[in-house]
Amino acid sequence: MLHKKTLLFAAFSAALWGSATTGANAAVVASIKPLGFIASAIADGVTDTEVLLPDGASEHDYALRPSDVKRLQGADLVVWVGPEMEAFMQKSVRQLPAQKQLELGALAGVKPLLMKGGDDDDHEHGDAHDHGAKSDADHHHGEYNLHIWLSPDVARLSAVAIHDKLVELMPENRAKLDANLKDFESGLADADKQVGSVLAPLKGKGYFVFHDAYGYFEKHYGLTPLGHFTVNPEIQPGAQRLHEIRTQLVEHKAVCVFAEPQFRPAIARSVAMAFDNLSRPHRVMLGSLTVLTLAVAVWRPSIYHPQSSPIIKTIELQKSEIHSLLPEASEPLDQSPDAEDDTLPQDELDDKTSGEAGVHEYVVSTGDTLSSILNQYGIDMGDISQLASVDKDLRNLKIGQQLSWTLTADGDLQRLTWEMSRRETRTYDRTENAFKMSSETQQGDWINSVLKGTVGASFVSSARDAGLTSAEISSVIKAMQWQMDFRKLKKGDEFSVLMSREMLNGKREQSQLVGVRLRSDGKDYYAIRAEDGKFYDRNGSGLAKGFMRFPTVKQFRVSSNFNPRRLNPVTGRVAPHKGVDFAMPQGTPVLAVGDGEVVMAKRSGAAGFFVAIRHGRTYTTRYMHLKKLLVKPGQKVKRGDRIALSGNTGRSTGPHLHYEVWINQQAVNPLTAKLPRSEGLTGSDRSDYLAQVKEVLPQLRID
Repeated sequence: MLHKKTLLFAAFSAALWGSATTGANAAVVASIKPLGFIASAIADGVTDTEVLLPDGASEHDYALRPSDVKRLQGADLVVWVGPEMEAFMQKSVRQLPAQKQLELGALAGVKPLLMKGGDDDDHEHGDAHDHGAKSDADHHHGEYNLHIWLSPDVARLSAVAIHDKLVELMPENRAKLDANLKDFESGLADADKQVGSVLAPLKGKGYFVFHDAYGYFEKHYGLTPLGHFTVNPEIQPGAQRLHEIRTQLVEHKAVCVFAEPQFRPAIARSVAMAFDNLSRPHRVMLGSLTVLTLAVAVWRPSIYHPQSSPIIKTIELQKSEIHSLLPEASEPLDQSPDAEDDTLPQDELDDKTSGEAGVHEYVVSTGDTLSSILNQYGIDMGDISQLASVDKDLRNLKIGQQLSWTLTADGDLQRLTWEMSRRETRTYDRTENAFKMSSETQQGDWINSVLKGTVGASFVSSARDAGLTSAEISSVIKAMQWQMDFRKLKKGDEFSVLMSREMLNGKREQSQLVGVRLRSDGKDYYAIRAEDGKFYDRNGSGLAKGFMRFPTVKQFRVSSNFNPRRLNPVTGRVAPHKGVDFAMPQGTPVLAVGDGEVVMAKRSGAAGFFVAIRHGRTYTTRYMHLKKLLVKPGQKVKRGDRIALSGNTGRSTGPHLHYEVWINQQAVNPLTAKLPRSEGLTGSDRSDYLAQVKEVLPQLRID
């Protein structure tokens, strides 16, 4: 049985400080809970302290919500490690006044104590490390190990810095803040002494941890880690790495394997249990450890209670009988296919429907807000909040209005254009630290124009001959995309288009599609614009084909979220995650979320077996790491059809489905994106629409 004093979770019994609150008006906001413990100890009895990162969330892939931005903006002091640790809040924090920021990793007293990747490797590792081409200097969130809250020395310096900032902000509370700091330092010294005495007998006893993050704690107390499962918490170890770890266990170098629940402890458990019922016994203990709970144990001993019955598994190891262990439960760091042969096939119509290069467009519909629209495209919440503060009217978008925007090379919002009406447009351009608004009012006359033609070589060339511009051709294709495949129109098919065009000083300034009629093989197809900016048929029925939200019958756990701004903690570079990962058993049926045409079904290096489906001209969905393909390119599919079986192929370290949704050739969040719904007009909206149809239909006559 594992004794209480055997491992890192020793008998830390004395209560030290109060915990951080979750109030909405906290004066001190700490980025993560370990910093919240320290901040709350210093601010106790003076002001409230709040932790920004929710329980269960990871700083590696978290994205700020509007409420988070408001909390940061309303705080008197924001405490964080720095941009290499909490990249998700960098932009919002940098926009705060300097006196409201406290970056602990940049403190003059802390910098000399920071450990580079190699600094925590001065012990004997044997052959256990899986360094490969990556040096330990790349292990953490940049050049340095920034899990600084696990260093007693850095924790004390952090407490002093928080104290000094609060004294500067609240000088009337200096006496209480001084007393709190004294209590903190005293409690820290006692805890340090107690932990040191408990861990002293364990020096030289090897163990494995999952994530290479405990260097400060290990070095301070002279512990002897044999190695770690992974240097990057977002990349699960492969079979070769697991083989090396098991070899260490066989050679009796380890007495314990620590799992981390947030990084799938089933891998560590499988390592420890892989050799059950073999001939030579060796006791290896399996514990649970996280960077957070270790900090709780040291800095908040009263609120951490070790399990009275820790997990212990006696396993019998035989070196000659080591076998391959597949990481069935691991979660990958996915990368969308970016090789040339993975690019979806394009045609003439794509040039007409993609719009201006780099410009994204969106028509406001029921329930939309500025935040809900831009957030699904991964635009930073700090930018969205700034826009709303520049122009409060942006909080009152109306159905049918159009938004368009461009992004910088780094994915930041560069410009937003809001077409409030056919006459008024507002533009918001990024300046150095904010957005500048400009307004333009058109004074031209709007005139309806009917343009007719007969399809010859192609619809695009025939429409151009009839007098439509490229932008107008694009609007026709998008309006009819759910009814007609324009690539399959035949010579002799006819069309009639009603455009409303603004004329200013004899020149055409802009235009809007009112309605279109297309006759193919003797059958007529209609699309007429309603007041909400959407197109319906002659009876007011919706043209869009509805989508399912999830590509499976059962809803599975999300193992990795959509994050176009994600930083790879190993390289420090932006590594966008353009979809959502669902952890699921291999062989789970994967379904088409909507009607469409399979444009790609093949095997790729990174994506493994994958399928891409085009739905109309606006939407594309992608399904990756599949085990088996059930469709072929060019095949038509209906919503709910089986297209594949899920798997673990390509650049993947565990069974899952990587699922992407693209709108107008831009990846969006599949869990929040505004997907097409098959619905028509009702009530007074339908009555008004039908009255409009009576006026439009005669103008769309085809002779």
